[in-house]
Amino acid sequence: MKKKELLKLLMLMFAAINIGLVSSCSDDGDMEMENEDPTLAALAGSWTIANEEAALAVGPAVGSADWWFLPGDEVATRSCLLDDVWTFSTDGTLSIDMGGSTWVETWQGNDPEGCASPVAPHNGGNFTFEATTTSITVNGAGAFIGLAKAFNGGELSDGTSSEPASRTYTILEMSETPKRMKLGIPIAGEGNWTFILEQ
Repeated sequence: MKKKELLKLLMLMFAAINIGLVSSCSDDGDMEMENEDPTLAALAGSWTIANEEAALAVGPAVGSADWWFLPGDEVATRSCLLDDVWTFSTDGTLSIDMGGSTWVETWQGNDPEGCASPVAPHNGGNFTFEATTTSITVNGAGAFIGLAKAFNGGELSDGTSSEPASRTYTILEMSETPKRMKLGIPIAGEGNWTFILEQ
């Protein structure tokens, strides 16, 4: 075989190998996209409590506001709570940033309740979480979404409950445009808190 023909053959072989490598990388990227958890992808990013009436509510049924809801005229008053940030990452980490102040209630030592410095362990930090298509579980002392007092089966404001190691919230609604979610958590008896968050 002549040198020119040999070189041409080698060049064709290298070209075929390169095409195969590019195709393989592309396929791997597509597979990663296909395997990405849709709930984690939907949660990813920074969330705040919606700046609107009834973004916080509690009642006897899931999603109800029969007992109390955030009144429209108190939205501005509680702005120190509504600017708290929950950041979810696709690697299962959760960061809570309350800035310099948040809404602190009497059970946390603030009487009357109002904007004040966050009280440990509910003063933000880094935690972990798991999510399914129907629920979000946050892990770690001080980890919560919405209001610090609400946990599965009770409220810390009763003065007898201890800080839970984790809390599980039901995803009642989730939308992409606009990016919003409504979460629920059952407390004592028939009580249920509802929180609306947005990006």
